[in-house]
Amino acid sequence: MVDGGHSHVRGIARFEATRWPAILAVLLCLAPVFATAIYPFVDFYPHMVRYYVLAHLNDSPGLQENYEAAWGLLPNLGMDLVGVGLMKALPSEAVGRIVVLLTVALPFCGVVYLARVLRGHVGIATLTLAGVVAFNHILIWGFANFLLGLGLALIGVGLWIELRGRPALQVGISAVIAVALLFVHGLTFGLWGLMLGFVELNHAIETRDMRLASLARRAGRLLLLAVIPTILFLQMPTSDVKGGITVSIDNLNEAVEDGRHWERLQAEVVNRVDSFLRVGDTGVWPEADWALGAALWGLLVFGLISGALKLDRRLLLAVAGAGLLVVVMPPNLFGSGYISDRMPVLLLCLLAASLSLRPEARFAQLVGLGLIALLTVRIALTAVGWAGEGRSFQQFQAAIAANDTGKLAVAVRFTEQRKGRLDEIRPRCTPLLSLLLLENQTAVRTFAFASQQPMRIIGPLAETQFAARHVKRPGGRADPASRNETISGLAAAGYDTVIACGGVETAEPPAGVVKLAGGEGWTLYRSQNAPVSRR
Repeated sequence: MVDGGHSHVRGIARFEATRWPAILAVLLCLAPVFATAIYPFVDFYPHMVRYYVLAHLNDSPGLQENYEAAWGLLPNLGMDLVGVGLMKALPSEAVGRIVVLLTVALPFCGVVYLARVLRGHVGIATLTLAGVVAFNHILIWGFANFLLGLGLALIGVGLWIELRGRPALQVGISAVIAVALLFVHGLTFGLWGLMLGFVELNHAIETRDMRLASLARRAGRLLLLAVIPTILFLQMPTSDVKGGITVSIDNLNEAVEDGRHWERLQAEVVNRVDSFLRVGDTGVWPEADWALGAALWGLLVFGLISGALKLDRRLLLAVAGAGLLVVVMPPNLFGSGYISDRMPVLLLCLLAASLSLRPEARFAQLVGLGLIALLTVRIALTAVGWAGEGRSFQQFQAAIAANDTGKLAVAVRFTEQRKGRLDEIRPRCTPLLSLLLLENQTAVRTFAFASQQPMRIIGPLAETQFAARHVKRPGGRADPASRNETISGLAAAGYDTVIACGGVETAEPPAGVVKLAGGEGWTLYRSQNAPVSRR
C-alpha cells in the first residue's frame, strides 16, 4: 500500500513536470472558441456593433445618419481600440472570433504567469482552474474590457512581486500598467491597486517589518502609481456620472423608502450565490453550471482542509480580500452594473494562481483528477452548447440575408426569466439584433453612453428610440394580444423591422406588420410602412 501510494505521488509529480498539462489545458480551452463563429453572449455583440460602426463610419452615409463618433478621454477604451482596428481589416465574424480568443486567453495567461512567478512552475491545479476562469460568468455577459483588464492586472501583480528586488524598475513598469489598466477598464485598475496593497501588507507581515515608517513607505510607493491615473480619471465624464460612487447607496435608500428593502436584500443574496456558483459558466446549461460550481468550490475546500492543496502565503491576504469583496462589493458603481458579479471571477483567479497540489498528501491524486474531470466536463458542455447556439444564429443569418430588413430595427423579448438572469430564450435577442447591422447595416440600438463609450446615437435611430419608450412592453410570458400590441406599437414608432423573441405567436401577424421569417424562439416582422431599401 505504501509503495502504491508513493507510485501515485511520483506519477503526479512526473506528469506536472512535463509540458502535457499545459498543452492539454490549452487545447481544451480552444474547443469552445472554434465550435461556432457566433457566440451566445449577452452584451458582446452590441459592443461589436460599435466597433463596426466606428471602423466604417466615414464610408457609410447610412451609418453617419444614425451614429456619431465621440472619441475622448474614457476609462474603458481597451477593446474599442483593438476592435475598431480589427474591423477595418477583417470581416466581422473573424473579428468576433479574435476578440473572444483574446478575452479567453488574457485571464488564462495572467493566472499562469502569476503562478509561475510565485512557484517557478505551473502545476495541474493552476492549469485546470485557469481553464475554468477562461470560460466564466463574466465572459457570458460579454464584458470583454473587464476580462482584458483582469488578465493585465494579474500580470501586473506578478511583475510587482518578481521585481521586488529592483524597486525603481518595479515602480516604473507598474506606473505604465496603471495607466494602461485605467484605459482598458477602470474597475480593474482599482482591483489591481487593492491586490498590490494586500501583497505589500502580506510581505510586511511575512518579513516582520511592521514599523510605521516602513508601512508608510510601502503605501507611498503604491499611491505614487495612482497619481497619473487619478488625474486622468478626474478629467473623464465617468468621474461625475449621475450617482457616481453613491449610486448603490441611492438605490438602497429608494428600496428602504418603498418598503422593498427585504425583497431587495433577498434578491441580492440569491444573485450573489448564483454568480458564485456559476463563476465558470457555459451560458447554456444553468443547472449544470450550478452543479459544477458547487463541485468546484467543494473540491477546493476539501483540498485545502485535507492538505492536498497548498495556498501560497504571499497571496493569502489578497485571496481573503477577494473573498470579502464577493460579499460586500456594491452591485453597481459609476453607472456600471453587475459589479458584484465580477468578484467571484477575481477570487478564482487568485486561487488558481496561488494553489498547488501537494503530491505527498493523502488525497492529492483524488483532488488532481477531480479538477481535471471538472475542467473536461465544463469545456465539453460549453463547446456543445455554443455549437448548438451557433446553428440557431446561422438560421437567423440565412433569414435576414433573404429579406430586406430596412433602415431601423429593434428586438423585444417575451419570456420569463428563471432563477438565473442569463436564462434568456435561445437564441438570445441581443446577438440577433446586432447581426442585422453587421450583416445588413440596418441601424440598431447599441451601447453608446457618453461616460463609457466613444460613440453617440443620433438622427432617426435616436428619434425612434425616444418614440418607442412609450410602447407597452409586458413582462413575463405575455399573452398573444399583448405581444401583438407591443410589436405593432414598435413598428408604428418608426422601426422597419421587429424581432420578437419568445411569446405565443398568433396565426395572423400583428397589425401593421408582415412576417418575414421565423425560427427556434424568434420571429422576424417587417413594418408594412417601411420603405424598400437598396440591398
